[in-house]
Amino acid sequence: MTLKLKTIDLNSNSAVLAVHYEGKALYNINLENPAGDLVGKSQTEVNDILRSRAEIDSLEITLAPSWQKAMPWFKSKIEVKMEE
Repeated sequence: MTLKLKTIDLNSNSAVLAVHYEGKALYNINLENPAGDLVGKSQTEVNDILRSRAEIDSLEITLAPSWQKAMPWFKSKIEVKMEE
């Protein structure tokens, strides 16, 4: 937050301030829905889908076993976690 005094009038005990405030808005993120959108997608496609959401700052994709190159074909096999 930054404050800037624009005008001050000591005779009338008044002043004008310019206030600039920046903050981060957090949204309620429902992590059940993305799993259905990710079924069978490649890591690149998953990255594009999740990064298109404004509320996601960063993500880490881990596939197991290590030779796996795409998301599972069953939604129940996809686990999505949120960390702050």
